Amino acid sequence: MKCPACQTENRDGAKFCDECGAPLPSSQSSPILTDGETSHEEREADAFFEQDHDPTSEIFAIDESDIVGDDRERAHIVSENDSEKPADVGDHRSEKMGEAKLDSAKTCDLSGLKQMVDAEYSSYEDGAEITRKMEAVGRAATTAGADGQNQARSYIANDEKKAKRKGHKKHVRRVAIAAVAVVAVVALAVGVTYSMELWGGKTIPDVAGESQANATYVLEERGFVVKTSTVKSDDVEGIVLLTDPSIGTRAEAGASVVVHISAARVVPDLVGKMRNEAESLLSKEGFRRVSYVEFKSDEPAGTVLEVSPEAGTKGKAALPINVSVAVPYTVPHVAGMSSEDAQSAIANEGYAVNVATVIDDSYTEGCAAYTEPAEGEELKSGETVTVYIAVSRATKFEGMAWDYLTSAQTVDIDGESYEILSVDDVAFTSNSTCEFVITARFVTYSANGIKAESEPQSVRGYITYDDDGSILAIQNASNVF
Repeated sequence: MKCPACQTENRDGAKFCDECGAPLPSSQSSPILTDGETSHEEREADAFFEQDHDPTSEIFAIDESDIVGDDRERAHIVSENDSEKPADVGDHRSEKMGEAKLDSAKTCDLSGLKQMVDAEYSSYEDGAEITRKMEAVGRAATTAGADGQNQARSYIANDEKKAKRKGHKKHVRRVAIAAVAVVAVVALAVGVTYSMELWGGKTIPDVAGESQANATYVLEERGFVVKTSTVKSDDVEGIVLLTDPSIGTRAEAGASVVVHISAARVVPDLVGKMRNEAESLLSKEGFRRVSYVEFKSDEPAGTVLEVSPEAGTKGKAALPINVSVAVPYTVPHVAGMSSEDAQSAIANEGYAVNVATVIDDSYTEGCAAYTEPAEGEELKSGETVTVYIAVSRATKFEGMAWDYLTSAQTVDIDGESYEILSVDDVAFTSNSTCEFVITARFVTYSANGIKAESEPQSVRGYITYDDDGSILAIQNASNVF
């Protein structure tokens, strides 16, 4: 829709011109006018100029105090135009009405422009100031004619753009500042209320180092439920070491807080317990310097026999503790030892010793070959252990022959009886035979049982043994060869 005043195209249905603010014709079709009839717009223009006002009256005067800067220059131009207009107001109105009615809107009331500006910019900080200035310029433009109106429109348009930009920037800045302020206030309120513990639970106080009673009182005053747990420690007995949840954290009222109380380390009663159980108990107490010493005992293997220091002693983790543990008696290893050393080793183990010889050429003669029971076997203390000393075959049979001849009073040689007076020599010959020489008297008995003895004589003979050491035969040497 084109403005009849400034010829500017406007949107359909607009009531006032976007450029000059003049009233726009109704969007309805204009009625056909007959000769002598005038349009509604012409009638409004005539009504405007028929007002009985002096153009120089104060209602149209420009208050220079309302105009600053470039506004004064524009107002000056308007004033110069005023000085050139005819004095006769009636003629001025006639002249205006004679300009084909097309410029009538240019001299119409600019209150429409004021309404538009008021409606569009009333939300800005300087909207009232802009409206006041435009009223003044509008009044001056009305009295200045077409040139003045054009200059007024240009002035108003420039001020309109400036005001729009300035007002928009101020509006955005004010909104941003307000938003930041709101966020800051909310954050401050949240922080203050949180620090005042109005929400988010209560802070668990620092009760470390306090006695159990004091810590319990403080925590219960804050609304917590207190539970206790003892911890083996080198610290003073009975003080608070830590809490769970930890000190300084937040927890809701009514929440459980576990208070860990220091407890002294105590040497447990271990005598009679097995070693693995003793190790577990000492570990729970936190003792780190524990030594285990084995002692021969008839108690079951691994049984704790003694503890030092004794049970019930309090101490720190570094307290030295000695634990005596039972190990069974066992037959010691003596093979290869001399006869004397082997016997001592067996006696030191708590056993009684029995010595025997055995023909065994794998060991040096006179050294222990083995024991019975065998070495390593468990045997209660006080039992007898036989140690077998290795001898050569010659020594073995010589010894057997010597022992036999010296212990016997008589010897039968090839069916003849000899009374042994002395054993003069015994020597191993081969295999299992030993040669002997004795001083003896030949003895015979009569039918009446009367004993007859010869003179002492030297008798030479041989003794033969089987593998078990039993005598197989005793022969006279003269009969053997």
